Order: sequence, then structure tokens, then C-alpha cells
Amino acid sequence: MPSTARRDHVPTGGIWTWLKAALLPWLAVWAGAAEPAREILVVRPDLPPFAEVAAALGRELGPRYRLSELLVGAEGGRTRIGELRPAVVVALDNQGLAESRAVAPGLPVLAAMGLGLRQESRNGGGVDYEVAPFTVLTRFQGNVAAPLGRVLAPCWADAKEDLELAAHQLSRAGISLEPVVLAKDGDPPTNTAAALARWLLTVEKSGAHAVLVPADNRLVNLRTLPDWRAAARRLKIPLLTTTEALVDRNLGLCAFAATPDPEGIAAQLAAQVQAVVEDGRPPAALGFEPPVTVRVVLDRMLLRRLGLGVREP
Repeated sequence: MPSTARRDHVPTGGIWTWLKAALLPWLAVWAGAAEPAREILVVRPDLPPFAEVAAALGRELGPRYRLSELLVGAEGGRTRIGELRPAVVVALDNQGLAESRAVAPGLPVLAAMGLGLRQESRNGGGVDYEVAPFTVLTRFQGNVAAPLGRVLAPCWADAKEDLELAAHQLSRAGISLEPVVLAKDGDPPTNTAAALARWLLTVEKSGAHAVLVPADNRLVNLRTLPDWRAAARRLKIPLLTTTEALVDRNLGLCAFAATPDPEGIAAQLAAQVQAVVEDGRPPAALGFEPPVTVRVVLDRMLLRRLGLGVREP
């Protein structure tokens, strides 16, 4: 009897199509895992807020990137940079930016969580830490059941132009923001503190509804803090800020803050890291983005003492 060869039919659909669809993504992940992870170095102070953003950045970037950290002031920073060969340096805070310049010259740097980063890093990119005055004041108006007509904003001369632009935007929301220049470049700290103290004594008779405390350590520092606290106790209007630490019941200073959200900063930095590493874009081409998400912090007890109610969600 002649032998009969058996030819099985291989189906082109059904279970085979399903298996192919299920396995291909895993093969892609395996192939990606075979590539070396891109090295990213975070240079930061050894403080909880910066550690929080660094951890969130690692989660955002995922396994295709390996994130290492260098604490400000740590020994052997330049040696470690040479060993890691990072594709990008992420500098957190002004101290982190200064440290990254010292230990990683020539590497692309993205900066965040510092004051005046645009001025300090003119050829860099990153995420601003200052929440815009428009956001602070409109968030306050949305959270507190009180009119917000006239707001005074003490500043240095170099901040006046930005505040005037914010004032133009806020006028459409019915809020009058008035910059008050107290100091200029070259003024010694003692003169600045004295000018601030004199001005704070005049606020009570100004008819203002609030004061916007600047995110500027030339005007808010250990030398001027007693004057700010005395004004907060004396005034019958709230002090607003972008610095969460100033809304502290023990400090008794600011009643409201709109501050950058750490998870949001990490998400923005992750997108910028990917643009630099994968698309080859220099940090200067990305520039500095404003924080996309903010969180609101308020002192309900202080607001009640000022006769202001909080809108409940």
C-alpha cells in the first residue's frame, strides 16, 4: 500500500493571530531591554522636596533610563560623572545647578526647583519653580470667599516688568496687581531690609486687599523675616505666596500659597529628558516651561481670623 503523507493545515487566523498579537509586544519589550539604559544624573540638595521629585522622575522615565543621584557637596563628584557618563544632568535647586556646572561642564543640563533659573541658566532649559502671579491670585480668588480687588507686590527693580505683564493679564479677571519697587541692583542688604520695613508700615493705610509675597530671597530672608511676621500680625489682609513653607501655623506669616506640584514637575522634566536624549534637542531649544500643575496650601485658621471664608469643593 502506497504511503500517504499527512499535511496539516496551519490556520491563518484564530488562535495563531491571537498569539502573534500577544507575543509581539513582549518581544518588543525584550528587544528594548537588550539596549543599555540611558544614564541620567540628578544633582540635588539632600532635602526631602528634592528627593521626592527625583524619585518621581525615575518613575516617569521607566526602565529605559537609569537614574543616579549626586548630592550637593558630596566628594568625588567629577570622578563619578566620568564613571557614569550621563546623557543628561538634571539639576534641582540653585545649589544643584551650581554644582552641576562645577562637576559636569559641557554636559546638557535641565534645571528645576530654583529661583531665577532663567537668568542663571540663559542657555539651558527646564521647569520654572515660580508659579505665575496670575495663577496665585486667581486660585486664591477661587478658593476664598472674598473679593480680591487691589493686590500689592513688593519687588526688586529687575522683577517689575514681569509683574506689569501679570498685572495686564489679571486686569481681565478684575484684579489690580500693583508692583512696588523697593530695591535695585547694587543696593546692600541692610538698605533693602530697611526699605522693606518702612514700606510694610504703610500697607495698612493703602486700601489693598492682599499682599503678594515675592519668591525672592533678597526680600524674604532671615534678616527680613521679623518684619514680615510683624506685618502679618498687624495687617487685616492676607499675605499670599508661591512658597509652601511660608504657610506655616507656627510661622504665622502667609495665609495662602499656590506651589508647583512635585509629580507635575517630574512629568515635565521626564518629557524634556526624552526630547534631549531621543530627539537630540539641546536644552536651550526647550527653554523653561512654567509649572503645569500646582497645589493649593492654605491656613484656614488664619483666614478665619482675617474674616475670610473658604469655599468648600
